[in-house]
Amino acid sequence: MNKKVIALIVGLFVFALLVTTCPDRQAHQDTLKAVVASCVENSVAERTQDSSGVFGLIGSVLSGPFIDAFLDAKLQVHNYLVVSVGQITLGDTTKTVSVGLLNHVFTCSTADIDQAMDSDR
Repeated sequence: MNKKVIALIVGLFVFALLVTTCPDRQAHQDTLKAVVASCVENSVAERTQDSSGVFGLIGSVLSGPFIDAFLDAKLQVHNYLVVSVGQITLGDTTKTVSVGLLNHVFTCSTADIDQAMDSDR
């Protein structure tokens, strides 16, 4: 076979793979919820000097419904066929918080989330 035909077949295969594995809104929301809940758990445990992590776990469990409600209202996911991008708009600023590719959602760093939580206090 010709090299151009092989390159075309491989290109189409890669494109089809990217399209079929592009994460949806629910995948973005689930991943962001887990990351934010982890940050809340760590923050509560750190502020209460709880070495066993019990207060952090309680804070994480109690904050779960609030995180869900916030993400339901504010998270926008734009699907660009091969990649999806999650954004949150607060006031006049829009921040990209997640990128989905190949069935995986990459989120902003936990340091960014900790900084955002600290700025709200």
